[in-house]
Amino acid sequence: MATIQDDEDAPPLLVDVKAGMAADAEQDDKKVPLTIVTGYLGAGKSCLLSNITRQTNKKIAVIMNEFGDSVDIEKSLTVSDGTKSYTEWLELGNGCLCCSVKDNGVAALESLMEKKGKFDYILLETTGLADPGPIAQMFWLDSALASTIYLDGIITVVDAVNIIKSLDDTVVDAHHNDDTETEQLNSTSAELVPTSTAYTQISYADVIILNKSDLVDDETRRDIAERIAGINSLATIIPTTFSNVDSLEDLLDLSTVTNDLSRWENMAPFSARAFHDHRITTISLPLPVMSRDSYNTFDKWLQNLLWEDSVDSHRVEVHRLKAKIVLDSDEMLIIQGVRDTYDIIPVASTDGSSGKVVIIGKGLDYDILHNSLAQMIQ
Repeated sequence: MATIQDDEDAPPLLVDVKAGMAADAEQDDKKVPLTIVTGYLGAGKSCLLSNITRQTNKKIAVIMNEFGDSVDIEKSLTVSDGTKSYTEWLELGNGCLCCSVKDNGVAALESLMEKKGKFDYILLETTGLADPGPIAQMFWLDSALASTIYLDGIITVVDAVNIIKSLDDTVVDAHHNDDTETEQLNSTSAELVPTSTAYTQISYADVIILNKSDLVDDETRRDIAERIAGINSLATIIPTTFSNVDSLEDLLDLSTVTNDLSRWENMAPFSARAFHDHRITTISLPLPVMSRDSYNTFDKWLQNLLWEDSVDSHRVEVHRLKAKIVLDSDEMLIIQGVRDTYDIIPVASTDGSSGKVVIIGKGLDYDILHNSLAQMIQ
């Protein structure tokens, strides 16, 4: 018996055109996740990117962002699916995505998204001296980028051999003792204590790759981990050799609500201080179950914290912020922020626990923040 395909007199197979168009539209509407990879020169960023592309079946666009000598420099864009790769060229203007003028970086990524469909993930390597904060903000502040790309995470690669030296590379008046610095921070006109690039890069990280771990002893690794945790207690620390990570689940697709909550919500309220200095630290504050009115008040407190850089006349500088808001209507909100920009993600139901807000930045004082917040939402 002939099959339908073999029978020339059989009616043609029907093709669901609408379904195909819907599938194409769904693909077009799908946002591409982007991970920022930052860290000092020589820490192992490029090696990490190479390892990721070899271990995954995703089609990943990798932007290798380094300083160039030419104003009209062209940058190579490598697209890899784990088995093969090809190179295209992406014009970056002055060749730097870490500069203060964000237009160049925005234009580069918008140009990149015109190639949508050739890849399903973007890895962006910053220069060794880059502050990842302004780059991360682009994905909220630029509407064209926000419609096509979302920030999945920030990975900071640190060199285990040199990280302590890099953290100590901070310009602070040697005559200032701890008491003097504390007094300065409690003054409305005081400048916050300066910090090194290494501090800043660690403060923004979701994951920290502690590379070259084989070149230091166990005690040194523990000291480094303690120092890092004092700066950013939210970040996962992964010791590596040649930037080799066992599972890409620890690096990619971090921004899902389930993954994100599991990484930080069990953190107890605390006030962290690294080596008793007043640079970048982590503060975790408990939040009660709130009514909608209490949440609106909390939102005003949050806006003041992020936009005015102060709490009750005390100067602060927020780098990263995460919060879990539990409402008495059995709703939950997840808040994620970078600098003065934040996003609110509603979650259908709660898990029965209370809320929490975790803040990473400069000038943070647990008592001041706790008392200010308690007065606002009591």
